[in-house]
Amino acid sequence: MKNDGNIIEQKREEIIRTARNANLAEYLLNNGVPLVRNGRRYKDSAHDSLVFTENMYYWNKRQENGNAIDYLTRHMGFTFNEAVKELTGIDITNDTELLQSEITRNTAQGVKNISSPKPFSIDDLTLEKDMRRTVAYLNKIRHIDTVIIQKLIEKNLLYQQAAEYKIKDNKAITAHNNTPM
Repeated sequence: MKNDGNIIEQKREEIIRTARNANLAEYLLNNGVPLVRNGRRYKDSAHDSLVFTENMYYWNKRQENGNAIDYLTRHMGFTFNEAVKELTGIDITNDTELLQSEITRNTAQGVKNISSPKPFSIDDLTLEKDMRRTVAYLNKIRHIDTVIIQKLIEKNLLYQQAAEYKIKDNKAITAHNNTPM
């Protein structure tokens, strides 16, 4: 019997870990939350400082971040156990269900795509072509020599992600040069 307790706890921890790593952006999109794609990230359409990666969120204005469970409990009204069940389809309070459960990527209950984070790739970003402001900031404010900055740019070790904003007529503009994308 003691061994069953260990197995249940191990399963419970595995399911919680899986829920924490659930693809939060995909979950929100599948549940009708309007997000705007920006490279590999998503931004909330109502709160421009709320950014989602696959399994994390960052609310820059509030200096808050967390994983999928954190977001569901803090901002969607779920309890911890409800959030885990919502993200995995498994009730961690039911020992019988835990013993019979298998975490799958897709089940009849509509579990969202649960995957491990993809490695960073610069190809997934929209890059700023005009680096003048970046160079000026690094040189004037951070006191980095322009020769070093130029070498980093030449070797593609320094880049600036293009910021994108929506204006009244719903046209996208870049933050630096205000020209349509």
